[in-house]
Amino acid sequence: MRIFARWLLAAALVSLSIVAPLSAQNTPVTFVPYTSELFGIETVVPEGWTDIGRGIFARDADQTAGDPTLIAQQAAPLAADALLNAILPQLALTEAPDSVGTHQGEALEWTLYYVDVAAPTGDIAVDLALAHESGTTYLVLLQTTPEEYEVLHQTVFLPTLDAYAPLVEEVEDLPYIVEEITF
Repeated sequence: MRIFARWLLAAALVSLSIVAPLSAQNTPVTFVPYTSELFGIETVVPEGWTDIGRGIFARDADQTAGDPTLIAQQAAPLAADALLNAILPQLALTEAPDSVGTHQGEALEWTLYYVDVAAPTGDIAVDLALAHESGTTYLVLLQTTPEEYEVLHQTVFLPTLDAYAPLVEEVEDLPYIVEEITF
């Protein structure tokens, strides 16, 4: 089962306690393909970000600069509202936030959310997107400092939503023979 609610934000909340202001990156973001058999997804991640496990990539995995920035890309066999409610405690929320809109990616239509998570050392800006298809809810979460939110929303979050797609299973052994026939 691909339920992730307990460990999705575990890495994120560890990062919340170490926050330092960062300057917005002025360099273009380069993406590399990412496929997860565990979550059944194909997508992209920013080049140079570190895979810290289970679909979570951190810009500074060691947090040497106090960088809380990470992106999580996962899926769970739940309804979207059930998944959202499951992660509310990890976002320090007692009720689901209102949607801030939708975004049409290449393969999925996303419902978008934005929350500020209060951390001991300052707020963390969290972008959250959910898409539901065929009994599976797909999730993308970006967390960063409020100072970098606008830049990373445009250069990382939205391009990730555009590239994100359910993994198409290849059928190798067909139970029939395919032949070309002309009449």
